[in-house]
Amino acid sequence: MMTYKQWTIVTKKELNGIAVDYTDPEGNHYSEPFCFQNPSEALRYAQICIDRRLIASNSKVFEKAYS
Repeated sequence: MMTYKQWTIVTKKELNGIAVDYTDPEGNHYSEPFCFQNPSEALRYAQICIDRRLIASNSKVFEKAYS
């Protein structure tokens, strides 16, 4: 388990490889439908997904403020 930008990332061994789940600071849980060959690949993918969610969230806040 690791923390990235206040999100919690958890990797776990599955039948086909390493799966990754992550939880935002509000407690919302997200799972990705992919398995990776090693934990570092899974962690990096989760970080990319978190960054994209943060960008999308900030864009919505920005749009509301200026509309």
